[in-house]
Amino acid sequence: MNIKKILLICVTTLFTLLALNSCNSNSERANYIPGDALIVVNLDMKSLWNKCDFSNINNISFVKLGLQELREDEPAFGKIVDDIIKDPKSSGLNLKNDITFFANDRYGVIVASMHNMSKFEEKLNDLARENDIKLHFEKKDGYKKAILDDLYFFYYNKEVAYFEVSNLANGFDDFLNDKKSKTLADNKKFKEYWKTRTELSLWLDFGAFIDLADYKNSAELLDEYFGISKDYLDALHDGCLVCNLAFDDGCIRLTSDMPGVDTKYVKEFTKAFNKELLGSLPEKSYALVTLAMNPEFMEHYLETLSRNDDIDLDEEIIDNVTIRDILHIFNGSVAFSLFDFDEMKEMPFMAIVADIKNDSDIKQILARLNLTMENGYYKIPESEFDGELYIAVKDKKAIFTNSYSAIKDFTNGTAKGINIKPKSDNYAYADLDINNYPIALTSNIPEKICKLLAQYSDYTEIKSDGYKGEWTVYLKNKKENSLLFTLHFIDDNLMSIKNIAENIDDNDDYYLLEDDDDYMMEPFEYAE
Repeated sequence: MNIKKILLICVTTLFTLLALNSCNSNSERANYIPGDALIVVNLDMKSLWNKCDFSNINNISFVKLGLQELREDEPAFGKIVDDIIKDPKSSGLNLKNDITFFANDRYGVIVASMHNMSKFEEKLNDLARENDIKLHFEKKDGYKKAILDDLYFFYYNKEVAYFEVSNLANGFDDFLNDKKSKTLADNKKFKEYWKTRTELSLWLDFGAFIDLADYKNSAELLDEYFGISKDYLDALHDGCLVCNLAFDDGCIRLTSDMPGVDTKYVKEFTKAFNKELLGSLPEKSYALVTLAMNPEFMEHYLETLSRNDDIDLDEEIIDNVTIRDILHIFNGSVAFSLFDFDEMKEMPFMAIVADIKNDSDIKQILARLNLTMENGYYKIPESEFDGELYIAVKDKKAIFTNSYSAIKDFTNGTAKGINIKPKSDNYAYADLDINNYPIALTSNIPEKICKLLAQYSDYTEIKSDGYKGEWTVYLKNKKENSLLFTLHFIDDNLMSIKNIAENIDDNDDYYLLEDDDDYMMEPFEYAE
């Protein structure tokens, strides 16, 4: 079986597993996972079923195509999948419970709940016979082991079935044979994660990862080259990373958290965002990025990197101006907004506004650049930019923009203020409602992408507070079942998505999009 076929089998089987009846998820899964597991990835089948009806899975085009190709390329496995669709219990596994993958430095394993051992062994025999490959069974202490073609290993009993993805030094055998082996049932961090898991979730033990990689003994090198101190590793050691993907009504949400991590280090590099900056920007925004940081920490971090990366904070980056000069000006908050387009210009209208410690410092730097203030703002002559650039300083705020109206509103105090309120100190927003975009923008976006965006999403948000993060894509209909809608959207637009994907040619560094009989080609430009 080649990689393509294996991936096809995995994807097809995943959607097949969803064509099941609701049932309680296995709350005892932690009892079957080794205590030294480094990473756990879980698929919550009950939640997926409750949020979407997959009983007519064969009517979804891309699943139907996948099944057809599977039957042609792997008839034996295709027959098993067809049997599972007709009768989920025919596999011998209880596929209504969670499907879990776990791994450490010695092995990686997929675990599922057992329903009927006899039926499970029957399916393995069918697979071996129809593919003319060897299959033999071994009895283990409390488990049976099935070896398929000397490549695939299954361990199972009346409760659970394991499929071994990788194994170094027979480590997994040792775990199963040792009745005193510790499991994640004793891990408080894992049990808390299990309560919060969603449709697709990931758990990573920082302590196990740091110990495995022996990072603590390399702390001096990490600090010297990357600015990662031993204190920071100690702060991570008692924590873990938790990521959850959820299909909520009206949106798809990806969240991340680091429970157990000592958060005192967050204060070193974060700072509360100054929301007053938003009042200096134009009201409309197609994209917004806010950032709150501690300038003193950034200076220390860059100094750490400068030891080996040839970064000199005191080297001039513009005439008579150094990186350190710029860091000393800012107070920590910055906001960027892209707010308008003009079909006569190549560059969209945008602005960066930042809070500064005092007006006089930045005015001195602007004077070093031989810029003179007129009418309350500084004008940078047109050079390689498409149009003029403007800078203004007022009330401990500075704005940099290519929009004359934005600089005038900032100078005169008549800016209406952006109508988006960030939900965290570090926040990003993108308007994806392309029907409301100016023609100047949509005329430069391939029609197929415009249509897909217009049908699927309204806008997206990314927010971060310390060690927590969240990325949400909002649908047009805020009450829509996002999982069902996504599947039908893919089904309805399968050929368009396929054409877009196939026409990206990374080898030639070109972005190709087939639109009817024409090809639109835009070369990527890389910074030297």
